[in-house]
Amino acid sequence: MTPENTCTDRIRLYPIYSHALLGVNLEPRYHPAMDPTDADDITSTQCRMARVGLRWTAKELGQKAKVGRTTILRFERELVSPLPSTKAALRRALESGGASFAGTKTVTIA
Repeated sequence: MTPENTCTDRIRLYPIYSHALLGVNLEPRYHPAMDPTDADDITSTQCRMARVGLRWTAKELGQKAKVGRTTILRFERELVSPLPSTKAALRRALESGGASFAGTKTVTIA
């Protein structure tokens, strides 16, 4: 095998296709599970809007909700859809800080 046929060379030469060579799925970030299905769920956009409106960092929200900072940031960027219990914890923490949620698109800060 010549050096130009190795996997690392193909990745370096064709970065646009490197995800396929590595077996990484690059489907769109949106997933229906990210939309709220019950009263305790919030969307990723609502979470970020409420957190920023309360002037909390992701670390502060994580401490109040007992959720990891990375989980919050990945949820807000729509990279993951946390468990319903995690979304409920985030919602309770944000509501305790003065945020209120109406529907799937509105956040009000008291």
